Amino acid sequence: MKLTSIRDAAAVLAGLLGVVVGTAAAAGGRRGDAALMRVTDAVTAVPHLLATVVVVALFRGSLAAIVLALALTHWPGVA
Repeated sequence: MKLTSIRDAAAVLAGLLGVVVGTAAAAGGRRGDAALMRVTDAVTAVPHLLATVVVVALFRGSLAAIVLALALTHWPGVA
């Protein structure tokens, strides 16, 4: 699979993160599900633009930082 844009790479990474968290919540039982739901709620509560600016600033604006920032702020919708 060839990723042709930042959008595609971020979407694939966010999808993978969401699937991993969702699968772990399903396999973790009641307590694992509750803990991972709180993590998902916390990520959702942080404004996307603020989180993206912080991650990009920490990694000096590299392309990988942009993809990572977008993926880290958009995976809860998948989980």
